[in-house]
Amino acid sequence: LAQPFSPMVLSGAVTTDQLESNFAALDLVTRLNSAVNEKPASGSGGDPVSFRSTIGALLQDTQMEPSAYWDERGRLAWN
Repeated sequence: LAQPFSPMVLSGAVTTDQLESNFAALDLVTRLNSAVNEKPASGSGGDPVSFRSTIGALLQDTQMEPSAYWDERGRLAWN
């Protein structure tokens, strides 16, 4: 604790595309935070449809067919 704290993140990105992909995750975090903040409180009688549709949309945006995933992964230079 005697040393000053300097926060640092090591992304592991090697290419510009990887770095851009990592930064795109910030949009996902923003959307998730917005959905959670809009979620009606338990027992409030609020409509959870908006929350569920936002989460559903996020899952659709991040979903990939297994064959496409493995095809892309097989074409990576380190494979």
